Amino acid sequence: SGKVYSIILQKERQGKYLGRDVLVIPHLTGEIKYLWREKALEGQYDVLLIEIGGTVGDYENLHYIEAARQMRNEEGGEQVIFCHVSPIIYSPSSNELKSKPTQHGVRTLMQFGVQPDFIICRSDRPLSQRVKEKVSLYCNVPLERTIEAPTCTSVYSLPQFLNDRENLVERIQRHCRLAPVQGWAPVFPLEQYEKKLRSLTGEAVRIVIAGKYVHNRDSYISILQALEHASVEVGTKVEQVLFDVAALEKAESLEEIADILEPYQPIHGVIVPGGFGQRGIEEKIKIIHYCRHQGIPFLGICLGFQLALIEIARNLAGLTGANSREFDPETEHPVIDLLPGQKSVKQLGGTMRLGKQKVCILPGTLAHRLYKSEVAYERFRHRYEFNTRYKSLLEEQGVVFSGQSEEEGIYQICELSHHPFFLGTQFHPEYLSRPLKARPVFLGLLQAAKERSYAKPTS
Repeated sequence: SGKVYSIILQKERQGKYLGRDVLVIPHLTGEIKYLWREKALEGQYDVLLIEIGGTVGDYENLHYIEAARQMRNEEGGEQVIFCHVSPIIYSPSSNELKSKPTQHGVRTLMQFGVQPDFIICRSDRPLSQRVKEKVSLYCNVPLERTIEAPTCTSVYSLPQFLNDRENLVERIQRHCRLAPVQGWAPVFPLEQYEKKLRSLTGEAVRIVIAGKYVHNRDSYISILQALEHASVEVGTKVEQVLFDVAALEKAESLEEIADILEPYQPIHGVIVPGGFGQRGIEEKIKIIHYCRHQGIPFLGICLGFQLALIEIARNLAGLTGANSREFDPETEHPVIDLLPGQKSVKQLGGTMRLGKQKVCILPGTLAHRLYKSEVAYERFRHRYEFNTRYKSLLEEQGVVFSGQSEEEGIYQICELSHHPFFLGTQFHPEYLSRPLKARPVFLGLLQAAKERSYAKPTS
């Protein structure tokens, strides 16, 4: 929405609307339709899939629903189809599935001029024929287009289910009058992934994600998925534990940190993920200190990379009060700082480093062993960088800066030479993780965690 609003404002300032009032209809919806069509023309696509998120009736999605209604009117019913995804709620008190929320959602959708062609019924329990018939009747959708989408062990097994059990590919193909390709059948390579996932046996390694948004599991969904992808490739089950770092607020010593973490033992690996704002910063530094001291495999992502360097500067290099200018603008030792060229930029968006960037990897390092290459491409989303003034001092403490940008000389990967696995990345490796194509840093973390789980505890 921000992108669309920005385009609208720029066009108005440039006089593109010739002084007319700028309205939601036709200007905002027109811009949305233009962006959809522009995306469709980027490549040799047969189908463009558009997700309009949220709940029907949310203020944020009304203009998108209106744009979709207009699109159907302009392109025709065979060119634009509507699939409405809706939950079927189980009521424990009556021991039955309730379709009323779906009925109300469709009724609201029809008030906006959109009649669903397919209804995808999300449910934790199998749908009976009776429930499907009720949804079909009250939502004005043919029974064969009332589709069950059950909760699966892995979301990646859902496409195979929708094709095998619900024949969804053929039904959409028939509805859109897409000519079938001779000798072609739907292929779902994720079936192989799901079989591997189900075949994992033995003890799970426990990975703690130490963050401050843990009350909503979806806050770290990309990391959780990346760990799952890596678990299939490494061949080990993973127990993912979300730990609220606020619990460490009053901990002052390693012993106190250990006491607080005792209920989560055995811990085989820790991830400190990205984040914004000062809350939880000192607590994250404490758990990084604990991991470094106890030899626990550690992966710091974005903010986690920065805090790992701050922790080492404070506790190994002796730089008392070392910090990031983001959290302490007056810090005596700004180990993390804005680049000189960024300091004159006042708007936050102007200092964000975004998107896929080239990373040059130093041979002979842990990062090089993981990537098996001197070049990698990863996605970034951050404002602050490691201050190179402190490079030599940290290197004396065993820090290895094993990855940097090609042109700006920004350090993007750090590791600790005298530790089983201590790695920080300024980029977000989870953003490019895929089933059957796990990212190297997650593979490395799980392999190190697996080795730690095999090691005999010392007295």
